[in-house]
Amino acid sequence: MGTRVGTIDLDLALQSDSFRKQLQQTVTRAVRNTNQQLGRVGSAGSALSGAFGKLGKIIAGAFAVSKITAFGKECLSLGSDLAEVQNVVDVTFGGLSDSVDKFAKNAAKQFGLSETMAKKYAGTYGSMAEAFGFTQKQALDMSEALTGLTGDVASFYNISQDEAYTKIKSVFSGETETLKDLGVVMTQSALDAYALSNGFGKTTAEMSEAEKVSLRYAFVQEKLANAQGDYARTSDGWANSTRTLALQFDTLKAELGQGLINVFSPIVQWLNIIVERLTAAATKFKEFTAAIMGVSSDTSSGVGSTAASTEALNDSLSTTESNAKSAAKAMRDLMGFDEINRLSDKSDSTSSTPSAGQTPASTADNSNDKDKKNTLADSLQHIKKLWDDLYGSFKKGLTTRLNAGNTFQALDNIKQKLGRIKDTLKGIFTDSAVVSSAKRMLQQIAAYYGSMVGNFLSIGANLGNALVTGIATFLGRKEEFLKKKLASIFQSTGDIFGSLTSIMNDVTDIINYILQLPETAQVVADVIDIIVTPWVTGLDLLLKFVRDNFSGIAEVINTNKENFMQIGEDLMRFFSTITGAVSDFVDHVSQKAEEVYDQYIAPAIQRIWDGINSLVTFLTGIWQQYISPFLDTIAQGVAELIHDHLKPMADTLLEVFGKAVELISVLWKQYAEPFIEWWIANVAPIIMPVLREVWALVKLVVKDVIDKIENVLKILGGLLDFLIGVFTGDWSRAWGGIQEIFDGFVETHKDSSKNLADFLKEKQVTIRINRWNNTIEETKKSLESQGAELEKAPYLGEAFYLKNFETIASLNAFQEGRFQIQDVSSMMAAHLADPKPGDQVLDLCAAPGGKSLHAADKMRNQGCVEARDLTEYKVDLIRENVQRAGVSCVVPKVKDAEQLDAEWIGKADVVIADLPCTGYGVIGRKPDIKYYASKEKEEELVRIQRAILANAASYVKPGGTLLYSTCTVNRKENSENAAWFLEQFPFEAVSLDELLPDELKSGETAKGQLQLIPGVHKTDGFFLAKFRKTEEGRA
Repeated sequence: MGTRVGTIDLDLALQSDSFRKQLQQTVTRAVRNTNQQLGRVGSAGSALSGAFGKLGKIIAGAFAVSKITAFGKECLSLGSDLAEVQNVVDVTFGGLSDSVDKFAKNAAKQFGLSETMAKKYAGTYGSMAEAFGFTQKQALDMSEALTGLTGDVASFYNISQDEAYTKIKSVFSGETETLKDLGVVMTQSALDAYALSNGFGKTTAEMSEAEKVSLRYAFVQEKLANAQGDYARTSDGWANSTRTLALQFDTLKAELGQGLINVFSPIVQWLNIIVERLTAAATKFKEFTAAIMGVSSDTSSGVGSTAASTEALNDSLSTTESNAKSAAKAMRDLMGFDEINRLSDKSDSTSSTPSAGQTPASTADNSNDKDKKNTLADSLQHIKKLWDDLYGSFKKGLTTRLNAGNTFQALDNIKQKLGRIKDTLKGIFTDSAVVSSAKRMLQQIAAYYGSMVGNFLSIGANLGNALVTGIATFLGRKEEFLKKKLASIFQSTGDIFGSLTSIMNDVTDIINYILQLPETAQVVADVIDIIVTPWVTGLDLLLKFVRDNFSGIAEVINTNKENFMQIGEDLMRFFSTITGAVSDFVDHVSQKAEEVYDQYIAPAIQRIWDGINSLVTFLTGIWQQYISPFLDTIAQGVAELIHDHLKPMADTLLEVFGKAVELISVLWKQYAEPFIEWWIANVAPIIMPVLREVWALVKLVVKDVIDKIENVLKILGGLLDFLIGVFTGDWSRAWGGIQEIFDGFVETHKDSSKNLADFLKEKQVTIRINRWNNTIEETKKSLESQGAELEKAPYLGEAFYLKNFETIASLNAFQEGRFQIQDVSSMMAAHLADPKPGDQVLDLCAAPGGKSLHAADKMRNQGCVEARDLTEYKVDLIRENVQRAGVSCVVPKVKDAEQLDAEWIGKADVVIADLPCTGYGVIGRKPDIKYYASKEKEEELVRIQRAILANAASYVKPGGTLLYSTCTVNRKENSENAAWFLEQFPFEAVSLDELLPDELKSGETAKGQLQLIPGVHKTDGFFLAKFRKTEEGRA
């Protein structure tokens, strides 16, 4: 019986039209030739033979191969199988999977297994081995050995590889029947005998599961030793040769399949995406048509389905009682049947007739069943009644509210209006004018595309005509020229190759002449001699050296063999005497120890435990006679104290506590709460700056103490280094200790001086003077009256430096709202936004309110500035500053800037968006910023900024202004956000130059952007961009 290598199916499909036409032509020619050659029989036969030969070729050519697809499908299947088993191998063996890959590559020749089979079997064996606790390396060795044995068993017993694989798995599963077909009887007794005779030292009953697997592994390998290596031994035979060919052909198809998978995988993925998009589009189309045509969706009405579901649940619960009764009856019947069986069992040893006065067991059981049934029925009836009450209340509340809210009337109106919408849309789309216009539109579109195609074809035809005509004209005009030049080119090329041939021949003659000279052979011989002679001589000398030394050693051993034997005998006699004495000593001591234990120790232990037993008996008697009654007396007394005294006292205490709480609540409402509100409104603005200064002083003192402790420890460390260096003679360490002591003293005094100087340093803050109801001169006069000074700050007329003051809160000008603490960079936001009196302004992230108040100042307190922020705490800060400044047009509100506010869409003349950022522009004043910076935080902030900007864009009316600012120098948050905004929304950049001093103007400010940089400009780091909404942005 032959071995099937593989198949390639060929479908030969007849191409009928081509075949019929060529067949007709050939037959016609053959008949014509036959009629012409009737007189010449030999020639006619030859012609007829040629005609039919050509006919056969045409027939063969009319068939096409169509089953290549089936071959490709088989390749894909095998490739997919190989990939899946490879995944099993990788997961099971991890870093050792390369070893399995090498093993599987050679499995076809060594064991008659394809690569896929080998990896499948090895992966399964390895997984099972690891499940039993073997290490990954042990699992690898076992899996490779068992996989090879699988192939050999299949070859030796002439069974399929999968059948052999099923039998070999018995090593792990412990099944015995599957191995009997191979002559292996793996019973427990056989395994126990094998274990005891092969050094396992225990039977299977005493082994762990892993040890049992090891035992079965060794047992099966030994019993199938004859099969091992069978495939390799018989690989030259016809059966195994063809099997190897078939397996290699499968491996070839698997490799081809994996290549095809690599090609088709992207195509299938794209097809999945396309189908997913088409499905989503179809769903939207279905929803659209359902809405247009008034078709109800699959989802049931919420109200109707709720009521129907509740009714159904009530009906179901009503039937529960009868169902439970049926179940109880069935249970009783079953229990009775079981009782009959139990009584029948008793009849084997006793009489089945009950004795006098005995009650049959079935009667008692029936009584119990009846009680259980009644109890269950009562419980279910109670549950049903409770459910009826709940359902009635629910239904009443539902019906009442639905009727009160005219819900059903609203639903009817919705239904009627939807029907009217459907009729209206139907009337619109079936109107003759609409249909006529649509038809004309489609005709015009078709005419347009037809003209476009015709134009392209016309251009293509004329272009082709021009090219062909030009080529023909050129060839006609240059025909003789081209002939002459081509002849010259071909002649020159031939001459070049002729010269090359001559050169090649001459060089070959020269080389052959040199190689044929006797001197050449001599040179080759000398070179070989130079290389070979030293190597051969060296090897000979090395071997002689080794030979002579081994000869000397052999002579020494041979000459003194008897002496060495005598020495060995003497040593063994010496050790024998010593070990014998030690052995006797050990035996004597062991025997004596047993005698001592029996004579002295065992009786002593018995006496000790007898004493302990007597003591425990005595103590338990004392417990029962005295201690236990005493404890009962104490427990009774404690219970009486708790019941008669502690409980009444606790009741009184709780009642007093409740009254105290009531008093506290009254005092809180009438006195404490108004006082706290007054304190927050009047005292907190004054005392909080003082507390901040106190905290700054406390912080400075604590820092100074900690630094001094550190310096003292440094001095102590230097002293220890000095002493260790002196006593060990390490003078460099001693000198280093002296330096460390000196440095500690210097740092102590330096830090103290520096901290004191920093605290006493004159304070300077930047302020903005409000000018709508105040003047700079009035503010300056008020400040100077309290010893403070003003110095002009750069860039803006209302910006000043405030100096020589104790606390801000103590200044009358601050309490009167004449100025705000604000950096010049922050002032730039409202200055560049440039709101006008009467404008509607929206400040999205306004706390603590400086920009909103600046905008109100520029608007002369006319119009509206809505100052928003995220939390009540931040908005309270805005309210505090607004109240102090005395403005009425600023409205603080708690709003999340990321949430779109529909009420403000298209209403704002100016939107100020000073958004949360990384704060790199103020890192000089807040150095801790750098400790919290990260790439992830930057990316999240950019996302938030763009979300808020998108909302801000919708608030601005056409022609209105959006001012975007951040206190950072990060390009992603600044210029990149500005560029993104202009790309996404209908805004244009607005030049800042007309509002800036000359020293700040640049090419960037002309494009609507200003970047302030600390150290370059006399401000914090700040970015500002100004945009105007175009008319295209009109809603």
